[in-house]
Amino acid sequence: PNLTECVLDSRALCGLPANSDEDAVCSFRALMMPKGKTVHVPNEPGCYATLGPWRTQIALSLVHFVASTKRKMELLLSFMDYGMLSKGMTGVFVMSLQLPLLKSRNVYEETPRITSIKDVCGFSHINPSAQPWCAMLKPALERQPMFTQFNISNAKDIVCSLKISLEARLKTIEERAKADISKMVADLGRQDKRASEKMKGKFESSLAATMAFFHELPPKKYDRSMSERILMVKPEMPHVEWLKTPVRKTMDGGTAKMVSTIAPICRPQFNAPTESQALPSTSSGATSHPNSLPDEHASSSLPEFPEPSDSENSEPPEIPDSPRSKRKRNIPSRLASECATFAKASKANGKKKAKPSKVRWE
Repeated sequence: PNLTECVLDSRALCGLPANSDEDAVCSFRALMMPKGKTVHVPNEPGCYATLGPWRTQIALSLVHFVASTKRKMELLLSFMDYGMLSKGMTGVFVMSLQLPLLKSRNVYEETPRITSIKDVCGFSHINPSAQPWCAMLKPALERQPMFTQFNISNAKDIVCSLKISLEARLKTIEERAKADISKMVADLGRQDKRASEKMKGKFESSLAATMAFFHELPPKKYDRSMSERILMVKPEMPHVEWLKTPVRKTMDGGTAKMVSTIAPICRPQFNAPTESQALPSTSSGATSHPNSLPDEHASSSLPEFPEPSDSENSEPPEIPDSPRSKRKRNIPSRLASECATFAKASKANGKKKAKPSKVRWE
């Protein structure tokens, strides 16, 4: 993992997320290229330039993990990319099944395990015609929707399925994603119908944005052969316009950064304000900054609150409306003025000071 760059190949797409904030894009194939010596060809989806060597890795093979995980080899089902459609997630993962596939009589392993590509140290092929694969592989894959959808039972079937254009594959995968959304909505609808309707709208809009992203690539860019998509850069090759220094120098030095194709929503946006959005200039001719504090002249536009009066007969002043207030509010009467009124009344009658009644606060 420290020497190889693993890139999801959208040409072998096999699964779209019903919820892009939680799930990943799945593919039966990935590209293995040298890290630090590979760059993405500008404005060409699925095309890369590398110093090599490079190769493709297809699913339904054995995946081996680094020694620190203390895990045995497992059956590789697909590659997963969480960062292609999500803004909050990143990284390539592998989906695999634990071995042996047959747990007991007519009971097969059905729950895939998801592992980061950083914990993978290599892959190895299997012979689907030999035991135990010829007897266990097909029944185990029949329990995985992404394989039954394309009628795949071995690695050769994956290669044959690539004859289908990516645009046609997207339609098939979209149908399964819609079926997953309907199932999730139906499960939630048994408990909370309102929440299920909100979930349905959110997931369907997210899927529509995903389909729009793939159609805008466009998908025909991925239908080309691998020799047309991968450019092997050699010292005697003439420099192309976009591969001039310093990009070429970073590839030779092993420090080139490879950025795969991702949805526009995942890219940071740095949009400078246009002239129509510029703030009006002040009287001195200087343009005010949007984050600057108001000056002394700006304070005159703020509402002024009057000072409270000590007069007994004066009415409580009204508070002027602020931009956020909805109604006028009065300052509540003070307890001291009410007590003074009762004290004067008792002294005029020659009686003892009457106890002030309970004052009701408004």
